[in-house]
Amino acid sequence: MLEFLRYDEEAVAGVVAHEVAHWRNGDAVTMAWGQGIALSLSLAFGLSARVQEGARWRPIQILVWIVVWSVNATMRGIDAPVHVRYWRRCEYAADTDAREAGYGEGLYRALAQLGHTFDGARSGWEASILATHPPPNSAWSALRSPAAPRPGHGRSHRRAHLPMS
Repeated sequence: MLEFLRYDEEAVAGVVAHEVAHWRNGDAVTMAWGQGIALSLSLAFGLSARVQEGARWRPIQILVWIVVWSVNATMRGIDAPVHVRYWRRCEYAADTDAREAGYGEGLYRALAQLGHTFDGARSGWEASILATHPPPNSAWSALRSPAAPRPGHGRSHRRAHLPMS
């Protein structure tokens, strides 16, 4: 990450503040709980995807699709879009917390450099529907909203500590 952000201290501090906000908000615990609830579906979905990708013989791919079509439909059509909506809200909340703690400018620069590399989507469906992080332009707009502290624009941009309680 340091090399990718070219050792830009403000950008790295913005990313760290964003991740600390996730920790403070309990997002990792919520994610683990949600994955535990849907564990059997997640495992079946992941296994079927790997078998379909790895099978060279088309009839095997079709057979796997027929056997697990309901799992695929549930995960891609119901479970994933519902969870993604929640995770995008978590991302915006972490961005907001980092901005309010005085790290908005650095986070903005980090997002500008990272671009679309967050979720590694392989298709248009995954990029638009299944990505947990909001599109960079949306995140940039939120960080540049009138409430965002900017150097030399009225509000102090000195760093504040993220409240831990």
